[in-house]
Amino acid sequence: LHVAVVGGGVVGVSTADELLRRGCRVTLLEASPEVAGVSSATWGNAGTLWKSLRGTTPCEPATLWRTLKMLGRDPGHEKNVFIHEGCLTDAAFYRWALTLARSLGTPDYDWPTAHADAQRYLLERAGALGAGGLRVAGGEVRSASGAVVSSDAGDALGDSALYTQALAEDCKARGLHIWTNAPAEAVDGGGVTVDGARVEADAVVVCAGGRTASLLPFYVPIHPLRGYSITATVTRPERAPEASFFVDPEHLYCTRLDGDRVRFTCYGEFLPLRPTPPTRALQERLKSLIAHAVPDADTWSDYVSCDVWHGDRPLTPDGLPIVGQIAPGLFLNAGHGFNGWRDAGITAQRVAALVAGGDVDAPSYVEAWAPARFNL
Repeated sequence: LHVAVVGGGVVGVSTADELLRRGCRVTLLEASPEVAGVSSATWGNAGTLWKSLRGTTPCEPATLWRTLKMLGRDPGHEKNVFIHEGCLTDAAFYRWALTLARSLGTPDYDWPTAHADAQRYLLERAGALGAGGLRVAGGEVRSASGAVVSSDAGDALGDSALYTQALAEDCKARGLHIWTNAPAEAVDGGGVTVDGARVEADAVVVCAGGRTASLLPFYVPIHPLRGYSITATVTRPERAPEASFFVDPEHLYCTRLDGDRVRFTCYGEFLPLRPTPPTRALQERLKSLIAHAVPDADTWSDYVSCDVWHGDRPLTPDGLPIVGQIAPGLFLNAGHGFNGWRDAGITAQRVAALVAGGDVDAPSYVEAWAPARFNL
């Protein structure tokens, strides 16, 4: 069985890995010059796995109400969701928002079990690869005053780009063919069109992140939500935090990636489907937010002099990925939102089992990822 996987981020490479394990011949197509490169959401995400945090659910009434209250005003650093002006003329954004309204409610999802399984999978796979710096370092939820609101010593973290690149090398040694600089133009169950050329396959799995909806022959409710981050050098290792922490209500993540680097991550900016440059005001705002929420950060890192990274997360209305078959021979593993790093492995297991067979005893929570919930 020859399977084409579209997308070379952590979700795409994990999918290729699981397909190879099931004996498939796999070709991975990545639009950029490298797997998990700087232009991918894999490169600059928060780095935390956060098995203890429930996650953001856009269609949950409390989440939606909080977002709507702040759209027309700016109360300061408490605001973390923005809508790019380009969305006002983007039909796909309005269609996504309509799907969100129809999905209003709290998803029936076993968060604790799914998150624990996801973290366990990554720790075991990274341990076998010896890459990515994955480790259990603990996680905390803090207030802007620095008070610890809650904590979990079992939360893990790591560098998703380093992990993905190491996994890709391991897959190549097992026969994976990676085609970079290969932007897919269209997909169907029989193959992928790249630069006018046809890559034939017995099945196709789309893992293209924020670009997913623009590649498919019909609409799927996955919309790009841009995040911003800063990866700073640690200047005083003895003063820098070892555990990850999340500052609430500002929604700022801080992750000690390794001995030399710390990453600050925040904001969700809805974008139009067309290519859109970063919003300079948000890049500048992130540094101001760090100074507000982590006032001592400049004593143990040099975040002020760093460039601000941006990447587009693929968001569904209920915050859960879409994993499954959407047409004959055509499968989807996308829409992970903020959680592509943590959930890549377990969703890859699921879609690979659907493509190639196996995993008849899959946990019940995988049903919440089914495309049918959006009438796909």
